[in-house]
Amino acid sequence: MEKYNTLKQSRLETVGIEFAGSEKKAIDLKLAVYIACHSAVRSMDATFVIAPAMLTELVEDVGASGFSLIIDESTDVSVIKFIALVIRFYSVTDCKIKTEFLGFAEVYRATAAALYDLIKGFLDSVGLYRNIIGLGTDGASNLCGRNNSVYTLFKAEIPNIVLVRCVCHSLHIAASKAAMNMPAELEFLVRETRNWFARSPLRKLQYRDLYSAINNGKMPPALVQLVKTRWLAWAKAIDVVLAQWVELRQHFINHCEIEKNDPSEKCIISRKLKDSFTEQNRLHLLFLQPITEELNTLNLKFQATEVEVVSLFSELNRLVTWLSRKFLRPAHVPNLQEGEALTEEARQRLVQAIRNPQALLPVTMVDFGAKFAIHLGKITVSPAMLSDVQNRCRSYIATLTLGVLDLLPDHAERLCAIRMLHPDHALRLPRPNFLTLPLHLAQSGADVDDLKTEWDQLDLTDWKLYFGGSIPTHTLTFWEGVAKYEQPGGGRAYSSISDFALRVLSLPHSNAVVERAFSVMNSIKVKARSRMGAELLVAIMRIRMRLAGRGCCAGFKPSADMFRRFTADMHEALPRERPGEENTADDGEDDEALHLLGFDADDLWEDA
Repeated sequence: MEKYNTLKQSRLETVGIEFAGSEKKAIDLKLAVYIACHSAVRSMDATFVIAPAMLTELVEDVGASGFSLIIDESTDVSVIKFIALVIRFYSVTDCKIKTEFLGFAEVYRATAAALYDLIKGFLDSVGLYRNIIGLGTDGASNLCGRNNSVYTLFKAEIPNIVLVRCVCHSLHIAASKAAMNMPAELEFLVRETRNWFARSPLRKLQYRDLYSAINNGKMPPALVQLVKTRWLAWAKAIDVVLAQWVELRQHFINHCEIEKNDPSEKCIISRKLKDSFTEQNRLHLLFLQPITEELNTLNLKFQATEVEVVSLFSELNRLVTWLSRKFLRPAHVPNLQEGEALTEEARQRLVQAIRNPQALLPVTMVDFGAKFAIHLGKITVSPAMLSDVQNRCRSYIATLTLGVLDLLPDHAERLCAIRMLHPDHALRLPRPNFLTLPLHLAQSGADVDDLKTEWDQLDLTDWKLYFGGSIPTHTLTFWEGVAKYEQPGGGRAYSSISDFALRVLSLPHSNAVVERAFSVMNSIKVKARSRMGAELLVAIMRIRMRLAGRGCCAGFKPSADMFRRFTADMHEALPRERPGEENTADDGEDDEALHLLGFDADDLWEDA
């Protein structure tokens, strides 16, 4: 037997301490981002390296420029209340206005003072408090009430802050209040018609055969489920019900006939639905159809991310005029030109007119819509029934108009002055009056004379040539281009006026982006991961929402700050979660993996 030779023994060259280079760090960071974007599992790199670095990048991108703060409250699956903070600002890095998720703060008390201290503390911790120019809320009294709210507390320290109540929420509230004038069975009809087929394949087949026989083999349109908290969901639901009114009515008539011979088929819901498919209710739905569609269209405009901000608030004034013409005498209808705002005095006069019976048109002269009038001419109804329908519908329009007037921002007239920033107005000759601009939104310390000089000279540049043949019609696109325009000798030619315009255009217009943030939260913190701590939840959300418009994780490249943070001691300052929450360390996941494999983690540690 050959003697053991140590010289022939293979050596482990890599045993010992190995320092990870940038290439290995980049691989780990990209893997962590992929996990954060596509899975709700926890990652140390996301919590202590990537998310903090992204927050730093965001704060540096905002810099000293003004931004709008959009806030809302919600409760997660573990019944923990959060307030979400989203900011809208002009990004110097990307040269465009962006809306970004800033973070979450856990709510212990929902009073105005407690929420204000919570928000201010968060903003102070990242260095953004003093640069707020606008506040967007959902209309809750503790957030934007006139006497004691988060808005009034902000206004005490930042006098020029502009409050913009979310039009999406406010339109829903206005429509819900107006719906109180409609018969109660109307909601029952629309809601329960869909529910009737929702859990019965047999009923679906029976109705499909009936619809197909009446409509030459066509399939019936799918009925729309009403969302209890969103009355504006009626727009699509009404369309679908009216489109197959005859077929649905006949289905319930047939079912009630079957009930007479088959006791097992007896159902009080079907009888109530059959009795609800009346001409009276059909007239109500025909009246509601165009109005709910108009409200839904306006709602979608305010929900959009890329939107012509200048025209949004003019749309509200246009809606008020359109509704007023339907039921008010012409002398009381506001006569607004395109883009013109309803002044506070005119708004008060309109409110008084709506509440004055002498200012209302007789019900026979009210505009209830074309489909309503056409169908009314085809049927025979009793005068009493027709009078009841017309009075209810007129009351609906009046209540809705009052609701829309209430949701107009306190600064509606000033906000509509923003229309002067549209290219058609900004480049007009003779030059528009400089004082019509919303100068109260200028940055503190801005030189008004510099602003006026650049404003007056704005038309002297060949913008058509600069923009490649045509001047943009979108306000944001135009001013983003003006901000990058340089003088022949170097330097930005219109730095003051472009910075002012982009600051003004950073005002919020809805809370839809915050609702999207809560949707992301609910997709991450699900029942199976209900013990996830707040820090990890915010970290994963920040990564997902930050990369949402950047090609997700596919195009992610670690920054220098991430490499700097990615060290051996990055976990030393590990914060402890509250009792009952998961720690951000990986021990919990190891225990979970062992449990899935059939081992008891505690027994293994004791044996060790």
